[in-house]
Amino acid sequence: KLQRAWPAFFEHYGRLTPVQRNAILPILAGEDVLVCSATASGKTEAVCAPLIERYIDISTPWTILYVSPTKALVNDLYERLFTPLRRLNLSIIRRTGDHSAKLDRIPHVLITTPESFDSILCRGKLENSTYGHVLSRVQAVVLDEIHLLHGSPRGEQVKWLLERLRRLKRQAVRENWCRNPKIQIVGL
Repeated sequence: KLQRAWPAFFEHYGRLTPVQRNAILPILAGEDVLVCSATASGKTEAVCAPLIERYIDISTPWTILYVSPTKALVNDLYERLFTPLRRLNLSIIRRTGDHSAKLDRIPHVLITTPESFDSILCRGKLENSTYGHVLSRVQAVVLDEIHLLHGSPRGEQVKWLLERLRRLKRQAVRENWCRNPKIQIVGL
């Protein structure tokens, strides 16, 4: 089922971990999923590979928004995903207070913190583009380490950021920046 993503994400390992075997099919099917597993069990690949496989054939720009609670985790994820995404000729951008990559185009994978996600929602208008906003083409959101956010003010912030993103997607449909307001949500 992972014809393109398997070589980039798993070929080196030769097999899937239990969490990967359990998570891949529901994510490929477009379901919203909560993935619970121990540290270093392959959750990142369990989520990213099927999301990439699911959206790689879309001919217009698309984005997977990966929200992680700390800049250090964003940096780790960026390093971990850079090589497999490069093998697939897909773009990856990290956006934090320390890394303010220019958002003048829609990336395939955008890794950010809740605070930078908020900033992108406010300042992500694309000039001279038929897509209107850098987040108008978000197909899926990955919420990393959500146990660090649950029941906290930052968790409440993320909840409202997701609602703002859903509103942006509805506007994007009205403005003809995209066709589908659906956003797949995956929590880790």
